[in-house]
Amino acid sequence: MPGVPHALAPDARVRVGTALLIVTPAGDELGTTISGIEMIDRGRPLSHAPFSVPPAITKKQLPIGSKVYALQDPAA
Repeated sequence: MPGVPHALAPDARVRVGTALLIVTPAGDELGTTISGIEMIDRGRPLSHAPFSVPPAITKKQLPIGSKVYALQDPAA
């Protein structure tokens, strides 16, 4: 499950709408955005806050081993 690491630099601005670049193990690139960030307590500690992408992005487009990069907002 993808997520924003809690150890991310405090000045990093990752929120709903943040642009993402997803690179699959085959080298395909897919641009999208964060559509939601989970902020509930699951009762067990996680090292990250899970996030979701728009529903138009399918599991087939996100094979295991894909790398997800948050793209820096030039206005930040």
